[in-house]
Amino acid sequence: MGQRYYAKLDMPERITTIDKDGLEGKYNDLPVLAKWKALVLEYGIDLEEDATFSRFPGVENFKTKRRIKDPTVDHFRFKDIATDNFLIASELILTDKISEKQTLVKVAYKPDSPLVATMQNETLHLYERNTHKVIPVGVDMVKNRAYSKIRIPVEIDSKQPRLEDFVQVVGMDRIGVLAYEGCWHWITSKPCQFCDANPKREGDVSAMPTLNTLKDFMFDQDEWWNRLGPSYLKGIEYAFKYVLENEQIEPHRHLQLMAGNMIFTEKVWEISRQIAQVLNSVEPISNLDSYLNISAPKTDVERQLREAKERMGFNQIAFNLEVWGKDRFAEACPGKASSIGFGNMVTALEVAVPIFGKGNVRSNFVLGAQPISELVEGVQILANKGIVADYSVFVPKRGTGWEHKEQPAMEDVVDFTRQLVEVYQQYDFKSIYCGLSSRSNIVAEVLKI
Repeated sequence: MGQRYYAKLDMPERITTIDKDGLEGKYNDLPVLAKWKALVLEYGIDLEEDATFSRFPGVENFKTKRRIKDPTVDHFRFKDIATDNFLIASELILTDKISEKQTLVKVAYKPDSPLVATMQNETLHLYERNTHKVIPVGVDMVKNRAYSKIRIPVEIDSKQPRLEDFVQVVGMDRIGVLAYEGCWHWITSKPCQFCDANPKREGDVSAMPTLNTLKDFMFDQDEWWNRLGPSYLKGIEYAFKYVLENEQIEPHRHLQLMAGNMIFTEKVWEISRQIAQVLNSVEPISNLDSYLNISAPKTDVERQLREAKERMGFNQIAFNLEVWGKDRFAEACPGKASSIGFGNMVTALEVAVPIFGKGNVRSNFVLGAQPISELVEGVQILANKGIVADYSVFVPKRGTGWEHKEQPAMEDVVDFTRQLVEVYQQYDFKSIYCGLSSRSNIVAEVLKI
């Protein structure tokens, strides 16, 4: 767990009494952690001129990322061409100082945010720009786990890549496995309008297979995976076993297998089956709070969904619509609309319910991509079918189709969350993961009211 830093009483003189218009006066009918998590999601954070996180003591031991990304596609290769090398925390732990309860929040860099990160006396604080008052919750960076420094033994892979290339721990208690890096829709210039994915800069290498190399195989998916897959599967097996045996994954053990889109959806499912087989050889996937989050199948839908539940062992499954409505889907997700289609995705979700059970089939939505009323209507339709809606807050990102689109107002985020929680309570749904692994919404925190 990350080190815990609390605001000290002897802050510099610039820390003054908050005025009535400060963030501290907003949304106080929400639980304290839900409120401040939502504010960080809404506004992101700015850095002082000292480039706070880059100067943080022992920063290499914490989860960070470059504060600016500039995704682009060049000859079917998806990469980050940004040159800014300053760092920002990937995620922060927020702590209620009274109850000691904690939650995790994903961090985005946003210049001129009303929330500013500063480091004083080698400790981290978030304060409000206008009032200069430190926010009244603990703020911690998240430490890298010990396994992140471990490399694959030479007898398994002569290049000895890092275990993190194969298995990641997201948040505090979610194990993440990515089937491969990249998305076909990005490298063919049809990405979802809001998605900046996670491109690497030139020189950043990983043992994870990347769709950037499909071109080298004349876009032959089978040849690409036959060449790169075997060593990746061996690495996943070793890394998964190592993490389970050497890391404390608590308070829960969530497991998520994810994949971007490929030329043919069938290949995504084939690769996922192979990865699931490897994971099951270490520990049954069904023993964990497990989620399969990949492209919806287009052929043999029921058979493949039954296989995901009964043979692969996943407890929950997710196909992310992102928006509700066929026309909205075509606008927001042109690649997925042409390759899969809104109707096919909804059908796959419906077919999955009797297989996985009501409340165990999910779809994520991007809050702010369409009017709230439209989204609420879709949420209710899906809930009636036993399908759970999750959400992430839309944030305009550089290099995406919607980089200039306005993000949702905090009032809308809070209002939608309240309505969504009512739906959860009506149908006895549970939040995805927990507050220490669900980084991009406040449902888990509000459900605990």
